Amino acid sequence: MPIQQLISLMTQIALPLFFAFFSGWLFTKGVIKLAPHFQLMDDPRRKHPAILHRRPVARGGGLPLFLSFFLTTFLFLPRSAYLLAIWAGSFINVLVGTIDDRVDLSPKIRLFVTLPLATLPVILAGINMTVSNPLGNGIISFRWIPLNLSFLPATVYLPEALLLMFWIIWMCNVVNWTKGASQLPGIAVVAFLALGGVSLKYQAGNPHQIETAQLSLILAAGSLAFLPFNFPPERIFPGFGGSTFIGFNLAVLSVLSGGKLAAALLVLGIPVVDMFLSFARRIREGKNPLYGDRGHLYHLFLDLGLTKKQVIVVYWLITLGLGFFALGLEREKKLFAIVFVFLLTSMIFLTARWLVGRLPRKTTQT
Repeated sequence: MPIQQLISLMTQIALPLFFAFFSGWLFTKGVIKLAPHFQLMDDPRRKHPAILHRRPVARGGGLPLFLSFFLTTFLFLPRSAYLLAIWAGSFINVLVGTIDDRVDLSPKIRLFVTLPLATLPVILAGINMTVSNPLGNGIISFRWIPLNLSFLPATVYLPEALLLMFWIIWMCNVVNWTKGASQLPGIAVVAFLALGGVSLKYQAGNPHQIETAQLSLILAAGSLAFLPFNFPPERIFPGFGGSTFIGFNLAVLSVLSGGKLAAALLVLGIPVVDMFLSFARRIREGKNPLYGDRGHLYHLFLDLGLTKKQVIVVYWLITLGLGFFALGLEREKKLFAIVFVFLLTSMIFLTARWLVGRLPRKTTQT
């Protein structure tokens, strides 16, 4: 990349990054201060098997994440149908998530009403979902059947719309299920940086890649500002609004401009495998898979004697390694890398579960 082009890119990106970070910092401090006045506090005395904190902590983490992102993109980025769709979907997720932080909505409402509703603006914006052919050159498109309906602002294609909705909802749940030990902000920073890096890597001849990189790096800066407030001892939790805000934007940006689904799957290798195995385990045990429990990988690490801070650092280091892995690999090699990472992570998960099963019962219940 020529030096002048690199300087131009840094100018487009550096100022929004600083603004996103400092505004995110201020918004987070403000939400922490106001949370008790609006009953947005997580009481550890409530009955939930996955609670790990011992004192009340502010909820509503989606608010500073969204406000920082919205204000930064409003001031520094040009308007586009894609950006408006991302704003709308993010707003719906954070609004309902903040309500959930206040009154604890049913997981069924969150899954079957909120998340599909949040995906509609993205579908109607005409975002094209394609994937690189993992076995050869070219891309695979899912625009097979057009639906030209007069009341829709754009043509909707099947099965693309259904696949896009599934991808966004699934990613929101993957991210939501991995926030329990306060490792989420660090994972989000790495994931957004990786998506931004991949976008810049393949930006030649595609102006939308620059937009995707800008959005990714702005979201990384906002997540980084939130991180110290969520690091133990936590002062605020992301909540459902924060986790789905992050998951929604990871899903949309991984699709935008040619598709970077493989990069997202690689970076989120641990949360993805954790969700699959936890979902299967709950079904096998006759439990509702939508309700949380104390069987995630980070719970197993805690049961094996790691502190919460150590678990967080382990997650961050592995995610960082996977992020560099995703940046360095060429497209045609990522399918095999995903399979390898998923198998390795599954082995770690099952080994940890086996070791916990061999511990004295009183140790695993602390």
